[in-house]
Amino acid sequence: MKIISLIAFVLCISPFLFSKDIISIVDILNNASKNHSSWINLEKNRENVKLNTVLLKESFLPDFSFGDGQTPIYTYGSQSEKYYHNISLITQMNWWLPTDGTLSISALDTISYAQTDDDNVISQSPVLSFSYTQPTWLSGKFIEPSLYSKIHRLQLDIPLNEDRIKYLIDRNNLIYDLIKDLLDIDNKKREVQLLEMNFKIADDELEVFKSNRDKGLVSGTDYWKKQLERDTIQDSLWEKKSNLELIVSRFLNNYGYSSKKDSLNMPEFPELPTIPLNDNPTPSLLMMLQKIKLEKAELQSTVYRKQNASYLTTSFSIAPKYGIRNDPSSFSDSLNFGTEDSYIDYSLSVTFKLSSKNIREQNTQGKIVELDYDTAKKEYEDTDRTEKLELQLLSDNYKILKDRKERLFSSINYAKTLFDGEKKLLGIGRTTPLLVQQAKFNYESRKNDLKNIENDLYLLNLKMIASKGYDLMILLK
Repeated sequence: MKIISLIAFVLCISPFLFSKDIISIVDILNNASKNHSSWINLEKNRENVKLNTVLLKESFLPDFSFGDGQTPIYTYGSQSEKYYHNISLITQMNWWLPTDGTLSISALDTISYAQTDDDNVISQSPVLSFSYTQPTWLSGKFIEPSLYSKIHRLQLDIPLNEDRIKYLIDRNNLIYDLIKDLLDIDNKKREVQLLEMNFKIADDELEVFKSNRDKGLVSGTDYWKKQLERDTIQDSLWEKKSNLELIVSRFLNNYGYSSKKDSLNMPEFPELPTIPLNDNPTPSLLMMLQKIKLEKAELQSTVYRKQNASYLTTSFSIAPKYGIRNDPSSFSDSLNFGTEDSYIDYSLSVTFKLSSKNIREQNTQGKIVELDYDTAKKEYEDTDRTEKLELQLLSDNYKILKDRKERLFSSINYAKTLFDGEKKLLGIGRTTPLLVQQAKFNYESRKNDLKNIENDLYLLNLKMIASKGYDLMILLK
């Protein structure tokens, strides 16, 4: 009865687990990017970084501002019907120069208009002004122009490089986990297949023991032990099959497939390039990321805040003025809105701002940045040591697996020779089908061990390739 139940269970789930329909690795990767929550969040975060980078780039572009307005000023004398209005159009452009000096250019075109009962006066005053501000003292030291150029470069380059590396690390990790899940399913499928073979052997052995017991050749205790052994294998097979079904169903659902409609067979994986594990000067992605963090700490832009700086400001303005009026005598004691002659008014001013408070704040901020840099440097050194240690472990594991693989070949060849010999003996009636099954099981077990090692080597190589900056999405497609 147990055998019939097991056969029914296998027939029920086998079409789902071992269907001939193959989902390709490309199909799985494409579905993952569209349906798996971690992949979706990764792409959303990447898009957010791109938008923030656009805003950062735009902050370095010239800033244009426009304004206009009309404002009643006051009534003139006792004649309340006389009003003055200012109509102004202001165009202002601000941008940062490569040395981080701020240059402002303003064009102020003001038209003053006085309205009375019988007179109109118009005075126009266009003004063009220039202002250049350069930070001179930060964190207890004078600033070299080249330093600001470097800061500006880092402000643009670091987010782009940091995002690119983080994105590649995260996506490679997701792909690695996906491949690992697939190979884990493959290992478990082969484990189930071996258990099925083992169960069939145990069941046939039990039939032999039953026959020998009936003939009085085997005691009831020995038969009971053999039955317990067979039942233990059967229970393990049921557990492994149920676990495999759950893993496959979870995998299909996570990557956008319907577990009721789709099936999963192991896709073919492309051959990977060989990465030398020893004496490889190429830094890993993690080390590249740590180096960026170290560079950020070394030139931390937050210490160079403009509001905390001491400045040298130079400004210059030109203001030609001219006016037209109908009746000058009626406005002789007014605001002196121009004459019919034009003239130019200009001014030049130089301002240097330096305060003890700023110096104290900058010195304190500088100490904070130095501590941050020391921390980042320590993290960089720790990561470097860890990476070298992991590289050595990968190299050792790789050598161990390769050695085991070579030794397995001889074991597989020996098991195959025994299996072939048993089949020949069966053909001439000098052995039993049960001994042939046992020889086949030993041969398939050795082949299964080899496949497990090959999967481990593939994952190890995949991990090494990903750490060196290769895009696994491109390699696997």
